[in-house]
Amino acid sequence: MAAEIVERRESPKPYYLIADSMINFYFRYVMPGASLINSGKGQIYYKKKVRENLHEFMGKTFEEMAKAYILSNCGTKKVPVFLTDIVEYQNSMKLEKEIKSIEIDLLGLDGKKMVLAGECKFKAEKFGKEDLENFLEKLKYLPATNLKIMLFSLSGFTDYVMQNAKDCTLVKLEEMYK
Repeated sequence: MAAEIVERRESPKPYYLIADSMINFYFRYVMPGASLINSGKGQIYYKKKVRENLHEFMGKTFEEMAKAYILSNCGTKKVPVFLTDIVEYQNSMKLEKEIKSIEIDLLGLDGKKMVLAGECKFKAEKFGKEDLENFLEKLKYLPATNLKIMLFSLSGFTDYVMQNAKDCTLVKLEEMYK
């Protein structure tokens, strides 16, 4: 993925960020450990500082990969809806005595209308029953109907998910680049 400069206008003054996962990885992990890496202690640095956080870092990158997959395939058999944008969705709802936090990794919009919801799991375990049930529960709180549902997984899907996610499109990492 080539470096991309993205203009952000949410604040009164536009600001710019570099939207490239390799550059982000470099500044987050490589540069802080450059002295150790250059002195031949890269393995130790990796084990102590990088390995435990790698899935967290890659989770966001995986979401960006899924977003690119959706946008490049929108309007085809793979993604049979029209989209104008894909955003992250976060909201909190008060339910009786508790506050429920709703986070959707990928929310596809056609104008202001919600038409697609996606969940991404970048983990060693397969996307399982609990993952599916938690995601479907969140969807109940969205002000939308007839959403196209897409589930993305690094490690695939359990038999339970493949049998019970009939209205969902299941996409494994290797299928994203066919």
